[in-house]
Amino acid sequence: MKRQTIMAILLAAGVTTSCHFPNIVQPTIPYMISAATKGTVTATSLRVRTGAGTDKAALTHNGSAVMLEKGVSVTIKKAVEASNVTWYQISFSYGGETLTGYVSGDYVKLQEAADSSSSTSDKSSTEATTTTTTGNINAPAKVTSTTLNVRKTASTSGKKVTTLKKGTSVKVLKEKAVSGKKWYYISFTANKKTQKGYILSDYAKLTLSKNVAATINSSSAVKIRKGAGSSKPYLKVSSKTVSLKKKTDVVVTKETTDSTGAKWLGISFYYNGKLYSGYVPAEKIKLSGVITVTGKVKDTNALNVRVAAGTDKSQLTYNDAKVKLTTDTKVNILKQTTVKNTVWYQVSFTYKSKTLKGYVSGDYIAITKTTNVPKSMLGTVTEENANNNSTSEGTSTGGSNKEDTTTGNNTTGSNTTGDNTSSDSTSTENNSQPMSDAEFEAYLTEQGFPEAYKANLRALHQKHPTWVFKAHQTGLDWSTVITKESKVGLNLISKNKANGWKSYADKAYDWATNTFIPYDGSTWVTASEDAVAYYMDPRNFLTERAIFQFEALEYQSQYETVEGVEKILANTPLYQKTFTYVDETGTLKETTYAQAFIDAAVASGVSSYHLASRVKQEVVSGTTTLSSSVSGTVSGYEGYYNFYNIGATHSTAAGGAVANGLAFAKGDSRTTAAAKTEYLLPWDNQYKAIVGGAKYIGKQYINRGQNTIYLQKFNVTATSTYSHQYMANVEAANSEATKLYNGYAAMLDSMPIVFNIPVYNNMPEKVAATPGTIPCPNNWLKELKFKGHTLEPEFKAENGSTVTYTLNLSETTATSLNLTATPVTSKATVEMKLTVNGTESNLGTGTSIMVPINSGSSELKITVTSEAGTTNTYKITMVK
Repeated sequence: MKRQTIMAILLAAGVTTSCHFPNIVQPTIPYMISAATKGTVTATSLRVRTGAGTDKAALTHNGSAVMLEKGVSVTIKKAVEASNVTWYQISFSYGGETLTGYVSGDYVKLQEAADSSSSTSDKSSTEATTTTTTGNINAPAKVTSTTLNVRKTASTSGKKVTTLKKGTSVKVLKEKAVSGKKWYYISFTANKKTQKGYILSDYAKLTLSKNVAATINSSSAVKIRKGAGSSKPYLKVSSKTVSLKKKTDVVVTKETTDSTGAKWLGISFYYNGKLYSGYVPAEKIKLSGVITVTGKVKDTNALNVRVAAGTDKSQLTYNDAKVKLTTDTKVNILKQTTVKNTVWYQVSFTYKSKTLKGYVSGDYIAITKTTNVPKSMLGTVTEENANNNSTSEGTSTGGSNKEDTTTGNNTTGSNTTGDNTSSDSTSTENNSQPMSDAEFEAYLTEQGFPEAYKANLRALHQKHPTWVFKAHQTGLDWSTVITKESKVGLNLISKNKANGWKSYADKAYDWATNTFIPYDGSTWVTASEDAVAYYMDPRNFLTERAIFQFEALEYQSQYETVEGVEKILANTPLYQKTFTYVDETGTLKETTYAQAFIDAAVASGVSSYHLASRVKQEVVSGTTTLSSSVSGTVSGYEGYYNFYNIGATHSTAAGGAVANGLAFAKGDSRTTAAAKTEYLLPWDNQYKAIVGGAKYIGKQYINRGQNTIYLQKFNVTATSTYSHQYMANVEAANSEATKLYNGYAAMLDSMPIVFNIPVYNNMPEKVAATPGTIPCPNNWLKELKFKGHTLEPEFKAENGSTVTYTLNLSETTATSLNLTATPVTSKATVEMKLTVNGTESNLGTGTSIMVPINSGSSELKITVTSEAGTTNTYKITMVK
């Protein structure tokens, strides 16, 4: 029971009201429909079924499926619940006859009628003139007025303690209602002392990093709205406006203001056994106190901590070692989420004297203490149902996870237009007001973004307030990462780049010829460590375009909708278009391309937005034209489709890349029998090509944890770290970001786009600089010879420190010899010195010089100084 309790109280702001949680018993019929209730169809094309549910057969008339157009009037006979969706039995006129069937209630708007709940004005209700005071709250807030008086008592005539400036941080300890006015009793720091007093709540804003328990505080029921403001639509469940009675327990998740400046609070609450969220005027809420939850590790001495929720996510590391928690380790529970029916907690804990943060499976955490838990949040589930027996991390068998199947039906091809996607969504995630500046600052800190990230993220938030930025805590040391990724041949760059971008490391650069060694074709050479650091430093790419290399490519059910996919497909032949296909049971189906991408996302775990964007790049050739890859008419490959151009390698053979891609779609020898089953090959209809292709894309990278273009290029996940990296080009992620950005052009500001931005340990304060032209470090000689004489060993271009040469002059009668010493690069300089009987003399600089011959043994030193200032000395022992 405790686990389900924590689920309720730890929800982050903006929980979707359409979420369903395991083990919560749903009512059979949410409310009663009165006889002959009228309604209007809201979907563009709504399928009518013979029973309640998408698994029921479609209603037919004269051999064709019955589809109702938008605006058609129907009579609702009754409402039933099926798979957590309300269905209406309706009668309607069709083809001159009266038919009866079932439709999803999400697509029928009921005729306006008097609200059966208590009428509530959106204007502030004044409570009784008596004074009421809450207990300790301990919630953070900031002053919003230019100056604000702090008083000894909750009254404008009370003695003034001091005046606070706008932006001053305070802590709300209690709240007090006096004659309809809400006062906050606060603590704050002034003149290096902690002081206390009362302020009017109108002039302070809660800056919540943790949720706050509260109750409805109104003389009549309060209607819940889907956004902050009296103009926002009411939250409805099965077409009934949701209202909460006085003293109903809720959880406050955020504070915001509407266009008029009025204060509203975002809340989460239970309604008919389900958890919802919405907004109410601030004065209709009485705060109880910040919710805190602590726990300890149980049943294991090696609990994995991960950087995100799920066993497929990277393990948290500290000092390059994986973090594991032992039994009885104390943790603070910050958030909760459910992945594949398993509860995961985001926790903070002490590890080797450091405070770390990560995600752990809830199966191994015992709740030890909860503070300010709303009473009505307790006991919503029985202990028996709440205990999910799990044998390993992340493999809980209890319950069903509705959040993972937002379409309500996982059967391939079962989703049809109007059945499962609501045109009047009750999700507050997509309809909520953007975070305020204060809320965004608190969010950045909560995510663990370093200060060096924040300025650019603030600018992006101002321009695109619907974008969501998540910190991907890699747990890896920055310098170690750069060293590993700078391995010769791992990351390549064009040889035409300035030399600062290219590596001079051993086997990356030929010192004898002053050339960089190619590792792909003749033009791709090893990138320098500076180039790797530049492209791996996320702070260089927090711009409107470049940030798309961090776009989360995994399916985000709380953000992705059919409407969002349609926006990506706008101005393409796939926009709002349907197609028919025969599913695996032989049944003829019809769906939209947008719905097919949602189905593909559910099946593959890959973002539907990414899939749609990728298809735009691959096969959309114009506003009305598509590549022949998806025409189904290519000779020899009639009836086959490849929307993602998987396997479409370039070729000079007939048909080229298109033929290769369609051969893959047909199921050629490149895939095994098991793979063909997994990826729904052959792709002999559009649906299988879209869904099966998505599963292929997910399997290769995204489901391994490499769920951004950046992570596919630079694998800093816990799986195959520093390997399994697509494309050797060090610039690839940044280049791909441009394509993704262009794919989202139609919806940059209208829908949430999620970005997972890597954060490393021990990052330098300064952002990695752009490499450029640097002084050449080459200090080798390519030629060293005496006219008429031969060195032993024979000279070849090499490092001078590795060999000592000898010159035998026993047979010569000359008193001097001409020496030629030519460096590999003309930017290096050459200096020569001769030592005879312990006395050294400078012979001068240059590539050609006369060297005197002395009896006995003498030593000639030839020092080459590179453009970069490094030296290399060649030694010759001269014997006469």
